[in-house]
Amino acid sequence: MSTDTPPTRRLLPVPDHHQIQQLLWADIRDPGGCLRLREGLSPDDLTASVYLANAREFLSLMGESGIPATAKGNLSRAFVLAMNERMRFSEHDGEWRPYIKVHKEDDVWPLHVLRVVLTLGGVIRKYRGRFLATKKGAKLVANERAGALQAHLLRTFFGAFNLSYLDRFRDDSTFQTAVAYSLWMIRRVGDEWMTPERLRELAQLGLRFMEETDEQGRSDRQWIFEHRLLRPLENFGLLETRVDPTTAGKGPRRYDPYEVRKTALYDRFIAFELPPA
Repeated sequence: MSTDTPPTRRLLPVPDHHQIQQLLWADIRDPGGCLRLREGLSPDDLTASVYLANAREFLSLMGESGIPATAKGNLSRAFVLAMNERMRFSEHDGEWRPYIKVHKEDDVWPLHVLRVVLTLGGVIRKYRGRFLATKKGAKLVANERAGALQAHLLRTFFGAFNLSYLDRFRDDSTFQTAVAYSLWMIRRVGDEWMTPERLRELAQLGLRFMEETDEQGRSDRQWIFEHRLLRPLENFGLLETRVDPTTAGKGPRRYDPYEVRKTALYDRFIAFELPPA
């Protein structure tokens, strides 16, 4: 029997104890923390980011005078209808559109999530019955600030927004705690096409508290990994997917087996500053 170290651990060593602590304790919202996002990228560099495009469209359509809020504090139906026509949708989200009659904000779920994230990030605020851009939001909508807006959206999304709100599935605060670690590992291992199951195995390698012993637990963790990390990263233009050509088109896209890998933007946009191992 070979005494070689298993390939995963030989080629992809996990960080040492101090690095793991830095990543697990990281405040993703802190630009001076271990997660460093390159804010100098241009709109042309970031064309793949659905979240960025929709945030810019939202702020542009809202304008300086803002838009009225409903009595319950949501976006007006007129604004929702206008955004529904203008905003971009991922392939997964776009599959639902023909089946949804739009009456209110949360009928367009990606728009509702965007509004919540923009509010959490201090980009918009509600004042006297209207949604208004803040001073921060007015600055971030400028073309030359596209990279800064992308960075602010990502920090808010993973650092302030409760990811379990995306799907109303079970809460899992330990998963959100490990997002910085997973981003660091994906930066190291995500160049090649692989299944989401394999990527999760590598992205959470070395995190004992993320391991599950029973089949249901592993299935739940995998579902959460895909819905709360992979799909958002795809919407940020940082991951890309492809379906198995032997099964593609035989049913809804969301049921097709697929593979995933980093885009070129991932390494251009995401970096880390950690103490030496």
